[in-house]
Amino acid sequence: MTKIFFTFLILSQILFSVTARASGTVVGNGGEPVLHFLEALRFAAIETLRDGHREPKLLQEACEAESALSPEHKIFCVRFIQDITEDLIRLNILSNPKRVNFTLSVEPLLVTGTDGKPFPASARTVLGPEGPIEFHIDSIKMMSPQVLFHLLLHELQHKVFYEGKPIKDNDAIGPIPHGRPWIDAVSSVLTRMALSKGRIGQSFQLRDSFQCLIQSGTSNFGLRVSTQRFFMDPSLVNYQTSLSTLPTDPMIYVPETGETHLVYQLAIRDHSHCEGSANQRQTTVSVWRRHNRNLTEPELVANEVHPGFNPFCEKGPQKDLMIRAGQVSFQCSYYGTEGNSF
Repeated sequence: MTKIFFTFLILSQILFSVTARASGTVVGNGGEPVLHFLEALRFAAIETLRDGHREPKLLQEACEAESALSPEHKIFCVRFIQDITEDLIRLNILSNPKRVNFTLSVEPLLVTGTDGKPFPASARTVLGPEGPIEFHIDSIKMMSPQVLFHLLLHELQHKVFYEGKPIKDNDAIGPIPHGRPWIDAVSSVLTRMALSKGRIGQSFQLRDSFQCLIQSGTSNFGLRVSTQRFFMDPSLVNYQTSLSTLPTDPMIYVPETGETHLVYQLAIRDHSHCEGSANQRQTTVSVWRRHNRNLTEPELVANEVHPGFNPFCEKGPQKDLMIRAGQVSFQCSYYGTEGNSF
């Protein structure tokens, strides 16, 4: 039986079984990158709230470190967060069919200030558990994980109640005369906790995952691998995802002889993330023969180009990207996308 080797296999399995430090992960479709970032931060928020519940001293120290609060308000900070923790977690866990949804708007968002006048905001929502949180995409897509996490926590507080009343920007909350600075202070406390626990990092990234089946003679092997999506500019719509192409990619290969091995390469290139004409995107699968001695140039054995095709844009069952090279066949299909911060 031919033995099949895959480098980075253990790494790819770990990525799907645990959450790495300084990351929040969620698997989804190939949709809007910012929504994946928000889902990663939602996960981080849930875990941060659980940290505070399990470790009351951590929560107390985070409140005491908030310079914007008076000594009395630092004591209230602990009680306030403890009181809303259960509802915040319940409204955001994946198993809740009525969990808070996130939507993106290309139009400016307006909210009402303490003077009764509207002003533009990066996010808004209706008070209480019903209704989504709406984000202005141009305002948030370049935010760091820390800043966007703070914004998300502010909006999430509007979705729960304190002492039976909605948490409002312009009304009193307990002993606090005005809600907005208090809500921001609580967001800062939870952000500090998230950073101390490594729940959020300094930058965002997306990882695209694929399910693969490799057959070599009478042998076959299946695996799931995860690879980083590389953005070519800040727009988040111009990118490349690949397997066995870049040094950071998972490498999928089959030993062919004592001197050579066959490498499966996948490259997805999109200049407009599923928008515009089909010539903006292309997927290429190929097999290369590589020699164990680095001085010998790789040889292209098989190559298939799929113009106008990006599996992230497809709805419904995923197309298998299969290619053959002699007695060996490689077959991979898109599985999902995960956002995280690191």
